[in-house]
Amino acid sequence: MVNGVESVIQSISDSRGHYDIDGVSLWHGRTIVGSGILETNQIGDQSMETKEASRRPMRKLTVPIQGLACGGGGSLQLEKQIEKLPGVAKVYVNPATREAYVDVSDEFNLDEMLDLIRKNGFQYEEPRWN
Repeated sequence: MVNGVESVIQSISDSRGHYDIDGVSLWHGRTIVGSGILETNQIGDQSMETKEASRRPMRKLTVPIQGLACGGGGSLQLEKQIEKLPGVAKVYVNPATREAYVDVSDEFNLDEMLDLIRKNGFQYEEPRWN
């Protein structure tokens, strides 16, 4: 297995630009998983410097929401409103599972989001940090 992984890494390293294999990306010498940079790769005599000072760690939040209808039932409108809250990087409100999936930074205020859900006429259950 290690040899297979090493050959994939070598293939990516020999290429230029951005490549994505099963959620692991190589972008101009940086190994990226999801939204965070794992390491800086050296290519030949060149080394890419990673500047992470401005990058804030993301946390994942799941909020069960009651009252969402399968046909949408306001989920898109709620999604757009949550997306505008400070600290929200990504949001998806799924009417089929009746849950909101939110990626947030440290500046996110959970109470503000829960108030927004109530103001839209929905009820929520206990939020879960993943």
